[in-house]
Amino acid sequence: PQLQELHLGFNYLTVFPRAATGVDRFPCLHTLNLAFNYIASEDDLVPVVHLHKLEMLVIYGNPLLGPTGEDPSGTSIEYLAQCLLDVRTGYSTRALDILTEKPKKKSAEKPPSSSAEAMRKSRYRNVSM
Repeated sequence: PQLQELHLGFNYLTVFPRAATGVDRFPCLHTLNLAFNYIASEDDLVPVVHLHKLEMLVIYGNPLLGPTGEDPSGTSIEYLAQCLLDVRTGYSTRALDILTEKPKKKSAEKPPSSSAEAMRKSRYRNVSM
C-alpha cells in the first residue's frame, strides 16, 4: 500500500524538503498536514507543488500565516497558490484545498437558563398519541 496521508503537525519543521517531493517519493499522497510547525515563508512550502495527487494541504498554526497562525482570507499564501495552479495545470485536474485556519468546533446547544425554560423546551418531546 502507498502512503495517502502524512501528518507532520507539531514537529518543529521550518520547511518541507525538496527531496521529499521526488518522482517516486509520495505518488499517492492526497493529504499533507503541516499544522503548528515553524514554517515562515511561502518559499518553504513550494516543493509541495510537485506532489501530483495532493488534495489537502493543512498549514494553519505556522508563522507564515501571521501572528495568530491563521489567515482565513488566504492572502499570505497567494504566491504559493499561484505556483500550485501553474505547476498542476496540464497534469492534474484534482482540486487542492489549503487550510489556513483551524476548523471551528460546532457549538453545542446552550443548556436552559431556568427550570421553567427547561420544562418548556422538553415539554413536547417523546409524545405519543
